[in-house]
Amino acid sequence: MKCIRALTLLAAMLAVPLAARADEAAPAVEEAAEEKEWSASVGFDVWSEYIFRGVDLSGNDAMFNPYASFSWKGFTAYYWGAFNDADPGRWYEETDLGIEYGMDVLDGKLTLAGGALWYLYLDGQSGTDTMELYGKATLNVLLSPYVSLFYDIDEFHGGYLSFGVSHSFDLTETLGLGEGMALSIDPSAQLSFDLGYNSRVTSSNFDLNDLLFGVKVPFQITEMISVHAGVQLSIALSALSDGYGQGNEWIGNAGVTLSF
Repeated sequence: MKCIRALTLLAAMLAVPLAARADEAAPAVEEAAEEKEWSASVGFDVWSEYIFRGVDLSGNDAMFNPYASFSWKGFTAYYWGAFNDADPGRWYEETDLGIEYGMDVLDGKLTLAGGALWYLYLDGQSGTDTMELYGKATLNVLLSPYVSLFYDIDEFHGGYLSFGVSHSFDLTETLGLGEGMALSIDPSAQLSFDLGYNSRVTSSNFDLNDLLFGVKVPFQITEMISVHAGVQLSIALSALSDGYGQGNEWIGNAGVTLSF
């Protein structure tokens, strides 16, 4: 068990001379700047604890989470790290590296994405190196319903299937924020099933895993800098409560992201 997670920008134009004789009028020339084909971001989060797919991996201790991503023409490469004092005297460290390709189909009504994710434990003791393949489909309609499947093809040979919804309530105009600023409240909900991943303990190949509710508040300060805070409630279902004795967990987080 280990974990997962990467964003955008644009613009410009030109004008014409005011005074020109009617018989010598110069045509207006607009240079549409080419849309930038790449984007990058780096950031850092602090979580009250590390809950991965419903399982507490940090012993209720805070987790520190640096991350970075680079996107070009639908391709994305990303890094996600997890560091914390999981047990007294032992420092937990996890390095996740991923690649992904995404595209819109059906005139933008459906977004498809898929990729590969490597979980690495460079200290040789925090976990077992492994690899997953994954896919996600999102309908670009109200509540943005999605389905995703992550499947470990290396050490664990199990999957994690999720169905979720989310929405963003934009408060920018309501609050009269300045140019380049934005603020929203983004609630979400996700129901996940275990496909022989966490439920290896109970020898089940299909079981309810967890229900996750969350609210995130992202605040765009400038075109480049944004901060965010949020809270989540992870409700352990049968794959976790029966197999691990895992209980429900409240998780809080805050962070900052720089976008280029």
